[in-house]
Amino acid sequence: MRKFVTGVLIVLFMLLSSISARAVVSTDVKVISNGYTFFMVKSDSSVLGWGRNTNGELGIGNTENQLSPFIIPELTNVKDIIKGENGVSTFFALKTDDTVLAWGDNQYGQLGTGSTADQSVPVTIPNLTDISQIVTDGYTVYAIDDNGDVFAWGRNNYGQVGNNRTNNQMTPVQITELSNIKEIICKNSVAYSIDNDGNVFAWGRASSGQIGIYSYISARKTPYKIAELSDVDRIITNGNTTYAICKDGQEIYGWGANNYGQVGCSGTINRMTPGLISGISDVVELIIKFKTTYALLSDGTLYGWGHNSYGQLANDGSSIQGSPRLISGIPPVKQIISNGYSTCVLCTNNSVYAWGYNSYGGVGNGMSGGSQKTPYKINSLRNTSKIAGEDYTFYAIKEDGTVYGWGKNGSGQAGVGTTGTQRTPALIEITDIEVIQVFDNTVLAVDAHGYIYGWGANNYGQLAIGTTDNECNPVIIHENELALTTATGTGDVNSTVPIAGTINALTISITHTVNVAYSINTNSEEGFYCTDIQITNNSKVPVKVGIEAFVAGSGGDLVFQDVLPESMDWNNLNKQDTKSYIALGLQYVDESEWLISQPELIEPLYAAEIDNTYIGSLDKYSSGTLELCGWHGLAFDGDYTSMHQLIFVISLL
Repeated sequence: MRKFVTGVLIVLFMLLSSISARAVVSTDVKVISNGYTFFMVKSDSSVLGWGRNTNGELGIGNTENQLSPFIIPELTNVKDIIKGENGVSTFFALKTDDTVLAWGDNQYGQLGTGSTADQSVPVTIPNLTDISQIVTDGYTVYAIDDNGDVFAWGRNNYGQVGNNRTNNQMTPVQITELSNIKEIICKNSVAYSIDNDGNVFAWGRASSGQIGIYSYISARKTPYKIAELSDVDRIITNGNTTYAICKDGQEIYGWGANNYGQVGCSGTINRMTPGLISGISDVVELIIKFKTTYALLSDGTLYGWGHNSYGQLANDGSSIQGSPRLISGIPPVKQIISNGYSTCVLCTNNSVYAWGYNSYGGVGNGMSGGSQKTPYKINSLRNTSKIAGEDYTFYAIKEDGTVYGWGKNGSGQAGVGTTGTQRTPALIEITDIEVIQVFDNTVLAVDAHGYIYGWGANNYGQLAIGTTDNECNPVIIHENELALTTATGTGDVNSTVPIAGTINALTISITHTVNVAYSINTNSEEGFYCTDIQITNNSKVPVKVGIEAFVAGSGGDLVFQDVLPESMDWNNLNKQDTKSYIALGLQYVDESEWLISQPELIEPLYAAEIDNTYIGSLDKYSSGTLELCGWHGLAFDGDYTSMHQLIFVISLL
């Protein structure tokens, strides 16, 4: 009597070349995105990509958006991927050999290839070696090498390339005035460098005085040393107003655009040279958003100045504040999130306060519209360990790993199951969360087991789930095979395993995994059923499909020993044997789906027999389906779950 297995199984994915090799996903991954195109740099220095691809910015050789993760063949041995600002479709990869790859949008020559043609496959930028840093605003690019020399290229309408010209620069050119540089900061066509001696140089757009030159100029085409600054630790800028943190945070200087007093040196006239901001020291964090500035001190006190029309400075008023003012009525602060209009802080006692503009519910006080001009304590967010946010949507991770979202929610980015404005924090249905990253209106969360969840905007496939529908609730977009979990019952299981990718160097990638368990129900003499296992070849050539292994895996209530069905009298097993042995097999659902079908899979082929078994071949853009079947005894004293690992091998036909 055949008994069918309920639930699902575990499919570990493989990277295949002429010699098959297993590639197991690690929790050590890094996600980079401009809000529309996503890359994941894995611990083995390979890269997955998905999402928008209008200008070839995924680097896969075409301009079609990708709704599922793709392994990018040309991106190997990658240390980091660098993106531009404001959703620009230009990307760079810094490799382990300290060379640089570039691809995507190239309208200003920012790829450094000598032309303005977009590049849909990553290419090496010529004559760049020993590079330690790449910095870009998306249109102009800077590279620092191991000697501290600086190279620049791309858009140059304000002289921001630093080569004493204003025509766009198509290939890297060394900025000869700079040496011994440790950091470049660029934003909105202005650039700053800090050398290892703490000196600062500025060049590019200067229309608001952001270069720090006493007399007015519209642009500076070569670096200018700002004499008023020394022992500089950091530069913070929004491209119009700039600050220097000096002497380990003891001195703060501001200059540039100042129409709302955001420079912090009193008055509302643009400041052409750096001025010392009085009244604050021991600064550990300084941010400027829109035209409001906040400084967090080492003792947790928070100061603000600048634009205040919506109560951004939490002082029960709306007048401009031209110098730092203590934000009172809150405990010491350890984290601040602000968009320049709405602000949320996490305090050292793990409480959360918010204030400012509230039309999108960012204050979390349940009120419709208006402004909150004094700090509001969100009582439902006690015991919070981290906060996150962007635009007008905020998130709180509690100490127990639960997550709450509130605020602007047009794309479902609050994660609470709706798209209406969320005016109070609501529970998001995920647990054990450690990190939240916000990319425009798409949100990713990583749990303690290495699983990545996503929700929100998905119009370009940003959630990597095969659709372009926005998601109001979290969905798993990346599963960690090193941290398998048990799920009982059948549920709604997607067991499609697409072979996604183009063929390059005899490599095909399986990029989707299924992590679930099968269950045995004592109340069903007929056994149980499993969702069919579908393998889809999305590549451009036929492929061979085999199974490397089909073995019992850890996890669940029971770990079975695999046997052949004829080796047991299944109807008369005792309780211990019932919990010890199982015969699991695979067979075709429809052998006509396969180019070359195998007789042994027309009838079940059992796990005890499977060892590097050839299943058959799939034509390009075709699918084949397998069914899981099994035998087990009926002497259970309850319902149990167990796991198996099924590893597919894919190679060229």
